[in-house]
Amino acid sequence: MQVLITWDSKHARTTDTAEQISQILRAHGHEVHARPLRTRPAIDGFQAAIIGGDLSKSRWSAPARRYVERNVHELRRIPTWLFTSTTDEETTLAPPRDIRTLIARTGAIGYKAGDDIATWAGEVAEDLPLARPRPAVPLHGRALHRLVEYGLAGWGITTALTAIVLMLSPVTVALTIHALVAPLIFGMLAYRYQVVDGARSPLVTAIVWTALVAVLDALLLAELLHPQLAAGIIGPLPLIFAVVWMVGAQRVVSSRATT
Repeated sequence: MQVLITWDSKHARTTDTAEQISQILRAHGHEVHARPLRTRPAIDGFQAAIIGGDLSKSRWSAPARRYVERNVHELRRIPTWLFTSTTDEETTLAPPRDIRTLIARTGAIGYKAGDDIATWAGEVAEDLPLARPRPAVPLHGRALHRLVEYGLAGWGITTALTAIVLMLSPVTVALTIHALVAPLIFGMLAYRYQVVDGARSPLVTAIVWTALVAVLDALLLAELLHPQLAAGIIGPLPLIFAVVWMVGAQRVVSSRATT
């Protein structure tokens, strides 16, 4: 069986692990092609793939993540395994969130972290002839429409509250409350959204939500044609962007620490 083994070769430990896996699979009669990720090996022509990277601070190496992301559709067609080499300080052997996301998106069969790689590689070698990829799992956070739905919800809540306050208070009071409430609402949404597997990065989330609010506010202001309202509604946009980005980034760090 033709098997591709590819890995992020920046760290000797990961290279040693990949070579050990290669030797064990060859000993079981498989045709193994071991190529580091820097060569950007194509998936076409292989009947299985084993992809590795180092793990530090509960995050898989960027080259390994990018490779899987670029080849996600090809990997769904063949049995795939992921492995990682941990640093001396890294003790978590369960897959962190970014690897769980990649496993779900590719339908990868398994994941290995730790030192007992020989036993795992032997099991993979024995399973290969009958192995089939698992069904890919749609991720709530990965879907673009989910990201837009969160943004629409934030805008709708903020606009509704502002409209209610406008009916009960002077314009300046309503706009002051709007400037305080809008970042708070979007910060709460960012906190909730970023814990979901497959969630977009905090920066992407902040850009999308801010752009969405800007477009919807512009459409609303075209109807209102009120200069004071225009200044008060558009003013919080930088705050929304900053709060979403900062809260999202902090939430991502916290989720890694508890993985």
